[in-house]
Amino acid sequence: MSDPCAEERFPRKPPRPWIELAPWPLASRGLGLLLLAAVFAALAWFGLRTFSWWFVPAAAVSGVAAVLALWAALIHLTGGEEFDDHPFV
Repeated sequence: MSDPCAEERFPRKPPRPWIELAPWPLASRGLGLLLLAAVFAALAWFGLRTFSWWFVPAAAVSGVAAVLALWAALIHLTGGEEFDDHPFV
């Protein structure tokens, strides 16, 4: 006899709209993180142009911070993470 729990079917979620804007608190944090990413990237760029090789370690750290801030900004601006991929969540 087969396991009855293995054959359960859950109703599908309704389709989401094609474009969905993030709520204002999430979007404002995303814009702030986007600005922070631009500041870190500008610091790395202009620091390398001004101080040359002396600024390479700080530029590397600033570049990594810019990439991480950009990543976080894109998550915030696109509506945040979703943890509802399971029917019981």
